[in-house]
Amino acid sequence: IPKLVNLIKKFEDESHLSEKVKLTKQDYSLRYMDNNGLIMGRVITYPLLLTNGGVVIDDYPTLIDQSIRSILSWGPGSRPFLPEFGCKVEKLLGEPNDWLVASLARNFIIEAISAWETRITLLEVTIGMPTSKKLDILLHYKINSTREVKEFNFQYQL
Repeated sequence: IPKLVNLIKKFEDESHLSEKVKLTKQDYSLRYMDNNGLIMGRVITYPLLLTNGGVVIDDYPTLIDQSIRSILSWGPGSRPFLPEFGCKVEKLLGEPNDWLVASLARNFIIEAISAWETRITLLEVTIGMPTSKKLDILLHYKINSTREVKEFNFQYQL
């Protein structure tokens, strides 16, 4: 934590940053603002990653994809101090991979993403033809702050 605090203090002097870059002290995110004040650009990754003596900074859509992947990868009860976090699809492991399981998985995914990723609006969740070993998922979503429509592919190994 002390190293992170020192890093934040280093960025508090914004004279070395371009005009569009702003450091917010509330969440310590390095954010680029467009002309309308929408959050667009890049933020410090979580968990904090260091490369070449500096923090890794990713663009906003990439962080949303990482968040979706995290939500879909964790089952409820897997994370300490946040037992309700995650997606219930893991409860379907071992079930016959048919359209009923695909429909349940779709509902579980919609429920989890809607609850845990409020920066987006889900537009469509498509489950591919179930096979005996995998379940392919395609999400179409809109980033609320930018209105940009993106897609996300995920695969569950059953």
